[in-house]
Amino acid sequence: MKSIQTFFITITGLFSTAQTKKNLIQVRDEANYSYFQASVNDLLTYDIMNLTQYKKHLYQKFLVALTEQDKMQIISYYRCNKDAHFENKLENILQDISIQDTQIGYTYMPNKSKKQWHVNFADQHLFGFYHTNLFAQDEIQCAEHPLLSHVRAAAEYLGKKVAPLTIEDGPTPILIKDIHRLGVVNVMPTNENNYGLYGNNFARANLKYIDSMSQKIVNDKYLTNFIAMAALGYGSGTYKYDEIKFLFQTAKSSFSLAKELSEGMEVELHTGNWGCGAFGNNRQLIASIQLFAAHLSGIQNVVYHTFDKEGKKGFDEGKKIYESFLRDIKINNCESPNFQLDQQFIMFLTKQNFQWGYSDGN
Repeated sequence: MKSIQTFFITITGLFSTAQTKKNLIQVRDEANYSYFQASVNDLLTYDIMNLTQYKKHLYQKFLVALTEQDKMQIISYYRCNKDAHFENKLENILQDISIQDTQIGYTYMPNKSKKQWHVNFADQHLFGFYHTNLFAQDEIQCAEHPLLSHVRAAAEYLGKKVAPLTIEDGPTPILIKDIHRLGVVNVMPTNENNYGLYGNNFARANLKYIDSMSQKIVNDKYLTNFIAMAALGYGSGTYKYDEIKFLFQTAKSSFSLAKELSEGMEVELHTGNWGCGAFGNNRQLIASIQLFAAHLSGIQNVVYHTFDKEGKKGFDEGKKIYESFLRDIKINNCESPNFQLDQQFIMFLTKQNFQWGYSDGN
């Protein structure tokens, strides 16, 4: 009888401790966003969704890489308000910006002189499919950064202001700072598997192969900063003004907040064909929107991951469109203090009659 009582006392004590840790996390508000900060130890008290067999294997394999020191790390979560307002600063677009493109995927290699931010091509529901066998960009990032699932669980628990929704009656992008990358998964095709592991191919592979293509990071773990922003999806015909406005406002709010949270450091933004896979957005339009939004936000460096020849072509054409608008602004409008840069850019893009693409099924 005494052993049973001891068991229930122990379980009750553990539950009470977990609840206390949860209640210690406070949501705070600023003008344009709400946020919370928590240690890895505290975030681990939040239960995640049931994982499929393959995802559970990766989660367990990578999570054991955490050391006791790693568990003291503070992770920060910021959610933009739907009516967030970041001012246009004309001086930002008069400054030079470095733009590079590459067909290589994210490497997350740190740069001590720059604050790096990596765009997560989010669903409306933050990391909404991390527990499934889908394995596109969003899910790969969650697998390699398994603490993201606990961050989402904490956001769900902590209430509406920080709810894990990147769209709620308007764009509400979410930024996450200082989260460990604990593993690496190679999704590229191999001699053993001609399809690789990207997208729906992950579910078609077997556990032995997935294990062979993944490894945990024991030493030199990187801390990654994420911008989770959701594009519109599954449109058709010609883009409308309101659609372009939504996409631009999403990127501008996201990049402006990233700049603000970088504490005066030079910023390096890593992004790519945002919303151009399953959501079917136009690559040229998406490139031009992101480049101008980054420039207007005061970001000094953009690394655009095009991934393939089609992505490279879309980026090159989008960059020309952005540069054309920029030249016109610098020549004709620098003297006007009331010039609405964002509205003029949205109108300019609307007149280009961009056409929606098609979902790639991933």
